[in-house]
Amino acid sequence: MTNNNGYIEYNGNKYRYLGNGCKATEANVGWRMSADLYFKCIDCGYLMNGNPQSSDNCLCGSLYKDSDYGRLGSKHGDNTIEVYQIV
Repeated sequence: MTNNNGYIEYNGNKYRYLGNGCKATEANVGWRMSADLYFKCIDCGYLMNGNPQSSDNCLCGSLYKDSDYGRLGSKHGDNTIEVYQIV
């Protein structure tokens, strides 16, 4: 994974950095979930797809998404979650 001018490349795809925390998703309240959004764990670097239909956990357990309850979070706080959009 490389960072170049606000973009990263991962598994052959390119992602644009939008910012940290739920405000980077441009939601009025909480997180906006979408299949074109990805959330990065600051500990293990895992990129989690923002598809609202699936739950997920990063490899180290710091970042989690629970689709049943509509929650996304990090044990380090929401503002540590890096938000990316696939380009």
